[in-house]
Amino acid sequence: MEDYRLESNKFIQNGLVITERLFTDIERFKIDRITDTELLRYMDSFKSDLEKIKKTIINNPRYKWVIIQEEIDRLYGLDKNLTGMNLHIDWKDGGSRGFYEHRINPKQ
Repeated sequence: MEDYRLESNKFIQNGLVITERLFTDIERFKIDRITDTELLRYMDSFKSDLEKIKKTIINNPRYKWVIIQEEIDRLYGLDKNLTGMNLHIDWKDGGSRGFYEHRINPKQ
């Protein structure tokens, strides 16, 4: 089984490195064009948007799928013969459930 946590961390780190490079490039560009007030305002706006992207990368506001992946890794560590797991996700009380089945097959 592949280590998806390691793969996820790699993407997070790459995203942070890219945003930091862009911040550095913007600051250099602003120094080079210090007299162009219109451009400086645009660059500040662009930096603000990059900051939002950076926060999204760091906080990952989507469902905490990492918890599920950690449980899969733990169960597989206990028993290498496991071929899957049953998972129920409820976002509110009630008896109505949808069904979704997915086969993880990274070696296609």
